[in-house]
Amino acid sequence: MARQIVLVGIEACPLSEWLYGALVESGFQIVCIETRHAQRFLSSRPNKTDRSDARGIAEMMRLGHYRSVHVKSKASQLLRTTLIARKKFVDHMLAIEDTIRGLMKVHGLKLGAVHRSRFAARVETLLADAHDLGMAIGHAILDGRPFVEAVTVGYHDDVLSLWEAFIKSSSDRK
Repeated sequence: MARQIVLVGIEACPLSEWLYGALVESGFQIVCIETRHAQRFLSSRPNKTDRSDARGIAEMMRLGHYRSVHVKSKASQLLRTTLIARKKFVDHMLAIEDTIRGLMKVHGLKLGAVHRSRFAARVETLLADAHDLGMAIGHAILDGRPFVEAVTVGYHDDVLSLWEAFIKSSSDRK
């Protein structure tokens, strides 16, 4: 006699968002349970194995003795991923600018306060008289900066379009 799966319970973990989405798409009713609550329940078991934990979580589901946690939507996950990637590119661009500032300062060249849009022009102006230093900094680091900046601007546009879609889908559900 085959049993019908009524409710699936998974413990919250880094992969639970992905697993939750896949199981929902497969047609299962699923609950993501709080890790600390599950740990307290499962710690009373004598054998701490994956199989024992799975049985314990199944028992929690049957008894209704669990605390569910919210799992973010795929749109929210995508928006968060894009924001993190954009932040990394911004951080790298700032690190490149700080490296250029530091390398120039060692040689007595100070950039001062300069806007990001005029950064490269200001560096090139200061390096005009220092040809050897210009070759070291200009070709090695300064040439890579426009690429990182272009990717960052692209991410900014992606974030805006994802945010608009996320807001629209949120308002459609209400």
